[in-house]
Amino acid sequence: MARLLQQPLKFSDAAPIWWWRDGNLDIQRFAQIDASVVLINHDELKIRRIAAVPGATYKWNFVYVEVDAMEPTGLYEADPDRLEERIKMSGYAAEEYGLYAGSHIFNRGEYDDGGTYIDGVYVDTTGNSTLRVRYLTPYNFIIAPQDSPVNNMEFDSVLVSYMNRALNEDAKLVIEELSREVAQLPLHLIK
Repeated sequence: MARLLQQPLKFSDAAPIWWWRDGNLDIQRFAQIDASVVLINHDELKIRRIAAVPGATYKWNFVYVEVDAMEPTGLYEADPDRLEERIKMSGYAAEEYGLYAGSHIFNRGEYDDGGTYIDGVYVDTTGNSTLRVRYLTPYNFIIAPQDSPVNNMEFDSVLVSYMNRALNEDAKLVIEELSREVAQLPLHLIK
């Protein structure tokens, strides 16, 4: 993955590599946190497996990425019913939090407000904190060029269905089926 997402990821006029699932985003940043955990944009991802899926040409190529659940930060109350509800709704569950000065974690509301209490003292975290997303359940997505045929609003819900199935069925078979479907999609023409 480090080879695929090496710099530069963003140019003055575009960010050509995107990740796709149910919130399609360009990839602007990649960092290796440790041997199995990477950071893509704001998302911490504990990599389980990766599969390069070739297409007829590079525009139909994509990379399937599957990640393991990570431990919750402990910032939020653990509610198994809420977790199950989120899985039923989205196929996965995640939590968002702020990271101040590279070491102090605080909740998303405090991140949005730009401040938190550290050792009883209110600290303005603006400009010295980053947003993080951590997946509490297995999660998956694909990486493809911005002008890939998967960049198609009509395909979004179909892709979500494949991603959810890949988490609950034989991922290899589901990804092979997805590859055949992607091969049938028209090219996305950028104006």
